[in-house]
Amino acid sequence: MLAVETKFHAQQARGGFASKRLSNDLQTALRAGDDTGASSANAVELLSFHRAKGLEFDTVFVAGLETGLVPIVHAETPSEKAEELRLLYVALSRAERALHVSWAQKRTVGMRTYRRTPSPWLSPIEATRLIKEAGVGAVKLEGG
Repeated sequence: MLAVETKFHAQQARGGFASKRLSNDLQTALRAGDDTGASSANAVELLSFHRAKGLEFDTVFVAGLETGLVPIVHAETPSEKAEELRLLYVALSRAERALHVSWAQKRTVGMRTYRRTPSPWLSPIEATRLIKEAGVGAVKLEGG
């Protein structure tokens, strides 16, 4: 992952962005994991809700909080929905200083564009409760 990050910064410094090549490198690095053992204070870590458990960060961005994604569309039983809510709590509570949550108004998958709606768990009451429980100082909700 560090090699991909370094390559990204080098391309930025040259004023260019080889998006296809960098995207392939990033996907390869994400599949392989960071086997360099190195870390960087300026790095971005991409984590699933599951993978974030037990970790803490100054600032956390949680994207894709949309109906069908959070909770996942196939969570139908009360216990499955409770597990999805627990995972969202894990994601929200990773932020020590600032939390940014966002969703898309549209998503394109293949050749089709779909309209999206915010997760039902982002209603002001529910979001406030979860955010207060997470103990985060600054929260920014963004849509579209």
